[in-house]
Amino acid sequence: MRCSELHALLIVSCLLWAIYRVRLQYLTYQLQERLEARVQERVRIARDLHDTLLQGVQGLILRFHVATEQLPAEEPVRAKLREALDLADIVILEGREKVSELRTEVAPARELAANLRRAANAFENDGSPRIEVLVIGQTRPLKPLVNDELYWIGREAITNAVRHAEATRIVVELTYDSRQLRLRCSDNGVGVDPEIVQEKYKAGHWGIIGMRERTRALGCKLDFSSKPSVGTEIQVCVDARRAYAEGDGGVRLFWFARLWSHLVPEPKRISDSREVPDQKVKAS
Repeated sequence: MRCSELHALLIVSCLLWAIYRVRLQYLTYQLQERLEARVQERVRIARDLHDTLLQGVQGLILRFHVATEQLPAEEPVRAKLREALDLADIVILEGREKVSELRTEVAPARELAANLRRAANAFENDGSPRIEVLVIGQTRPLKPLVNDELYWIGREAITNAVRHAEATRIVVELTYDSRQLRLRCSDNGVGVDPEIVQEKYKAGHWGIIGMRERTRALGCKLDFSSKPSVGTEIQVCVDARRAYAEGDGGVRLFWFARLWSHLVPEPKRISDSREVPDQKVKAS
C-alpha cells in the first residue's frame, strides 16, 4: 500500500475515533439526564409520602393514643388498643425506612461489591442471618446505570431474605466474567409459595416486580427459583458489553484490527528452506 493511501486511512481512522468520542459524550450526557430525572422523581414521591400519608397516620396514632389513655386501666379494650398502636408504630417505622430509601439518590459511588456489603451490614443485629458477599473473578469498572440497578436489585433481594425467608445464611455472589456480569443471591430459608413463583409476584407486594423492571432496563431478565424448606435464589446476568465500562472499546478495537488486516495485506514470507532431493541411503 502506498504512503498516500496510508495517510488517507489514518485520517479516516482519526475521524471515526472523533465521531465515536462525540457519540460517547452525548450518550453519557443522556444517561446523566435520565439518572437526574429519576432522582428528582424519587425525591418528589418521598416528600409526598412524608407530607401526606406518614404525617396523617402519625396524627391518627396520637389521637388514638390520647383516647386510649383516657380509658380505665381495667378496661379490656385498652390492652387491645395498645397492641394496635404498637403495630401502627411498626408501620410508621417501615414507612419512614421506605422514604429514606427513596431519598437515597443513587447507589453510593463505590464498587458494587462494597455497596452490597454496606447494605448487608445494615441488617447486622442479634438474631439476623449471616450474610456473605462474595466476589468471583477480577473486578472491573461498571457503567453507572448497571452499577445503580444491580445495587438496588441486590439490596431488595437481601431485604426480602432477611424479612421473610427465616434463613440462617444469605449468600450474595458477584461474578465478573469475560462474557457477562452475574449477580446471584441465595438463602437457605423456608422458600416461597410455589403459586407466587408461578405467578411471578405477590399481590400487594412490589419487591419482585421492581426487580424485574430493573432487569428489563438492563436488557436482561431475572431468574427466580424457590423450593419450600430449601431456599430461594435470584440471578441476573448482564452481557459484558452492557455491563463493563471498557467493554465496548475492546470490541471496537477488535473489529478495527480485523478491518486493518483486510486493508493492509500481509507481506509475503520468504522461506529459507531449500528443497533437497531424496537420497537413497545404502545400508553399510
